[in-house]
Amino acid sequence: MKESGKNETPGGECSSEELVAYHEAGHAVAALALGVGLDPEGVTLKDGGHTYIKPPEKSVCDSINCGSITPSVKEKAEAWPACSLAGPIVEKLLQEEGAPCAAKIEPFSEEARKDLKQVAVDLRKLNPNNPKGEKADKERLWVETKRLLTCPERWASVEALAEALLAEKTISGERAEEIVKEASQRVLDARPEPKVIRHEQE
Repeated sequence: MKESGKNETPGGECSSEELVAYHEAGHAVAALALGVGLDPEGVTLKDGGHTYIKPPEKSVCDSINCGSITPSVKEKAEAWPACSLAGPIVEKLLQEEGAPCAAKIEPFSEEARKDLKQVAVDLRKLNPNNPKGEKADKERLWVETKRLLTCPERWASVEALAEALLAEKTISGERAEEIVKEASQRVLDARPEPKVIRHEQE
């Protein structure tokens, strides 16, 4: 991750507001990347921070409540616990060397711990009477969501949205999507074009 050089407290440590901004930006970027989407309320730093993610489709909820958890239903439903994991994952990334600010938390913030509890509830519904399956799904989703967030264009989106949140405090879902798209596109545009190797015909 690159040094942003912005919104850093003396000593390079995250302020509590910065931590919330990055945490919520992680939720929002994951929701957009996974096709879940954001509600019009968007993302806010108020009252400890919140990201308004669109709820699952009624058909998915009905299938889970009825115990009809087919592989396709499970695949769709896993997007929501993945979004919940995104906040804690971003907190862990801020503890790594080269992060835009250093998060001093052991090991997670209170909000991240709430997220992890919600993930456990969601995955328990998808793995009824199967604790091993629940644990395996959590570990897999953590790896997959971390990979998603750490690709350059996604992490640039997290940084851009966090910085916008610090400046504006509340951002609508539509504006959050615009910020994410613009940040991602800047990274993609900066990539060198692949060289085309031409083979001469004999």
